[in-house]
Amino acid sequence: MLARFQIRTHVAVLAALVLVVAIAATAASARVSGQAAKPQRGGTLTLALNAGWDNLDPALTAFTFSRQIMKFIYDPLVTRDPKTGEIIPNLAQSWTISKDKKVVTLKLRRGVRFQDGTPFNAAAVVFSFNRIISPKTNSPYASTITGSIKRIRAVGSYAVRLVLKAPYAPLFDSLSQVNLAPVSPTAVKKWGKDFGAHPVGTGPFKFDSGAPNDNVVLSRYDKYKWASKYYFHNGPAYLDKVVIRNIPEDSTRMALAQAGQVTVVYAPIVSQLKTFARDPKFRVNAAPRSGVPRSLILNTKKAPFDDRRVREAVAYAINKKQILQVALGGIGSVASNIITPSLPGYSRAVAKAWPTYDPAKARQLLQQAGYTLGSDGVFQKGGQKLKISYGSSPTGVVPAQDAIIQANLKAVGIDVDIENQQQAAFLQSIRNGRWDASTFLFAASDPDVMYTVLHSSSIDQAWNTARYTNSTMDNLLVQARSEFNAPKRAALYARAEKLAETDLPYVPLYNISNPFVIDANVRGFRWDTQGFYDIYDAWFAK
Repeated sequence: MLARFQIRTHVAVLAALVLVVAIAATAASARVSGQAAKPQRGGTLTLALNAGWDNLDPALTAFTFSRQIMKFIYDPLVTRDPKTGEIIPNLAQSWTISKDKKVVTLKLRRGVRFQDGTPFNAAAVVFSFNRIISPKTNSPYASTITGSIKRIRAVGSYAVRLVLKAPYAPLFDSLSQVNLAPVSPTAVKKWGKDFGAHPVGTGPFKFDSGAPNDNVVLSRYDKYKWASKYYFHNGPAYLDKVVIRNIPEDSTRMALAQAGQVTVVYAPIVSQLKTFARDPKFRVNAAPRSGVPRSLILNTKKAPFDDRRVREAVAYAINKKQILQVALGGIGSVASNIITPSLPGYSRAVAKAWPTYDPAKARQLLQQAGYTLGSDGVFQKGGQKLKISYGSSPTGVVPAQDAIIQANLKAVGIDVDIENQQQAAFLQSIRNGRWDASTFLFAASDPDVMYTVLHSSSIDQAWNTARYTNSTMDNLLVQARSEFNAPKRAALYARAEKLAETDLPYVPLYNISNPFVIDANVRGFRWDTQGFYDIYDAWFAK
């Protein structure tokens, strides 16, 4: 399998170069088109994804594509301007912060209604937050609220007061995430545990029908008139409908685009991008994703990765450039830090210090850890071969990535046994520490994502999938959460990044820039700071 992927490398890299040119041309074209043409209402945009989702309940789902779909249905309290990175009003039209930074009062927008007609007000916000933190809900986002907020209460009908346990700098970034978006209390009470199959928010598109892992059909919410200020218009969306389809077969997605049956192709076949970029019926773009890069998880609570020397050996064994070129066609960049370069606090000094590909160094470290090389080329200790379990959810580029990781580790004397699971089971398994190693990524727009993946309290409760514990790291991340001075906060994160580079609970692999193919007739199609699609302004120029 690996040889087949290697054969494609030169074609893939060429396609990546074509993509860069296409992106620049497309951006310029989109600016001109947006100025010269008047948006038209109508049409159905069909989005072809390469994997599925579970439900559309913000409090429950951890699926990336669930979050993507929910961004069409729900509005968060605040949002982040994708051009400036600034937190700006959304459902909360303004706010005040006390001098001690422990009391935040949100003034809510009036005249907003959920898609089922339920009024949006302070009671709905309090209901939504209490639902997330309720043990009955078992939300993976409960700690986002309970970790920082002592008390939530309505102040009249259109204000909500958050009393914090301590100053909490990432609060507004958290409030900008769709997983904390208000939900209709009426719909939750009606559907109970099945709310995720009947989602109701305040967003520009309302849920019509759907089936998990298969399809979702949304229609325009005609009463929508409270868009955030960075959009080009206010009022209802231009599109009549949005259809999201799960089409895991790469060739099928591409064929449907050529046949005009889908509008946007997520995760296109890289070797075909050259053809699509030259075709005037299509545009080729890429959406960078910020947060935690695609990274190798090393379970620090189980042998052999409870030994730092073995973790470091793995860091030297992985050829990240090979993964980027072969599996991703050169689209994106090699990752050298626990967070992506686009996040505030990213330390270039730490990135330069991270281990780089050196198989000889990897073998040396394994010998220092007490392993001896067997006649079969696999290291062993105490009569036991150095064989690790590796979990995967094989969609998109992941099989190619896994094949390279397996071959890289085999080359330095580590045997890898890969177990595949469907996405829902896979996500639960990495949270439970089922395997010695696996990979993951985490989309985020604030460096506090490090708390989610590195703080000891995030084991089982959030996404510290390496099951890593270090009291110094915990203290740094807590301090950074309460520091509002940007340079001081960045310095704390730089120290945390250095500690992650020293302890190596994760090995960052690559920073993602998701390519996609889109019908050239679509205008106003954008993406946010995390690479999620934004279709509120989208319209068809025909």
